[in-house]
Amino acid sequence: MVKVSKPRKVIALMLAFAMLFTTAFNTGVVTANAASSKAVKSVSVKVGSKKVTKKTYSMKVGKTARLKVSAKPASAKKSVSFKTSKKSVATVSKKGKVTAKAVGTAKVTVKVKGKNGKTVSTWVKIKVAKAPATTAAPVTTETPVSVNGVQLNMNNKEIAVNETFKLTATVTPEKATNKAVTWSR
Repeated sequence: MVKVSKPRKVIALMLAFAMLFTTAFNTGVVTANAASSKAVKSVSVKVGSKKVTKKTYSMKVGKTARLKVSAKPASAKKSVSFKTSKKSVATVSKKGKVTAKAVGTAKVTVKVKGKNGKTVSTWVKIKVAKAPATTAAPVTTETPVSVNGVQLNMNNKEIAVNETFKLTATVTPEKATNKAVTWSR
């Protein structure tokens, strides 16, 4: 049998306490990390694949664009809200659909609320320009040209039973508006 001296018992007891405190300390760190994952650290905004966070995005009057919001960490995002500085220039829906209303600039504020209740915000300036003028196809108002007459390729034809022939009609004048011919028996 091996005898353990008192100094060794003290050392063993100190190691046991050290392990106990280390475990308690690590648990505290894990809890702190779990709590911090509920906080939104950053927010970014895109239109399509173009990043527009804290930038100006240009649109034409009457056009629409969808703001896509992402937060880091994504698991922290609880809700997103949008607000425009000038509804007369650009409106924004609860889902981030921007509609360009009139020429000017509006600032759209994007707020992301984390699961911890704190909000992180960013913005996008919407610069609205006049839509290009559309040119309508020119409307031609030609004066209709009336038909003066119809000429057939033959005036008189004798035919035998089961014989066929082709009768052709020519409308005059050449520039008549409606040169359609209707045949009847």
